[in-house]
Amino acid sequence: MDKDKIYPELSSEYLRLVLNYEGGYSNRKADKGGETNRGITFRTLEKAKRLGIVNKSVTIKSLTNDLESVRKIYEYMFYRYSRSHLMPHPLAFAHFDASVNHGPGNGGKFIQRTLNKLNYRVDVDGGVGPKTLAALSKCLQNHDVLEVTSVYCFIRLTFYNAIVANHPDQMANYNGWMNRLNKVKVYCGVK
Repeated sequence: MDKDKIYPELSSEYLRLVLNYEGGYSNRKADKGGETNRGITFRTLEKAKRLGIVNKSVTIKSLTNDLESVRKIYEYMFYRYSRSHLMPHPLAFAHFDASVNHGPGNGGKFIQRTLNKLNYRVDVDGGVGPKTLAALSKCLQNHDVLEVTSVYCFIRLTFYNAIVANHPDQMANYNGWMNRLNKVKVYCGVK
């Protein structure tokens, strides 16, 4: 993937990386997402069916072998919905992955907090709309995309730390979260 390039469609490389982080079928009590397969929760799948993104016959367990439904859900419910498709690489990947891992609303708050930390003031409401995108455009005129991505990853780290501070039972997930974030940072070329 080319630095600073915007990819309007979800690339197979981005999808492959996120699927490697997400793994397969899971229904662990320590995971607040509940029943999940390939990173897609039961609630997300049900919403995708209601929106007509995937066929109503798709089940959480069938996602194991239904890569086309998985791709559609990631493309429309995470990559495009989070506005990752309007961001340059590697920020687009960091934002896409965070939107999958934490939900698009939290991913939106991460980009807004990143902008605020870099002195481009926006409301932190989780919605990546015209104001956030305009601030991001201005920010990228003055800051290298790698710098912005590095700050974004730091904001994400503080979010993980806050989860564990407020919910000590989530410590069971912390090492996995750190491994994932470190892989994202390596892929993005940031520290």
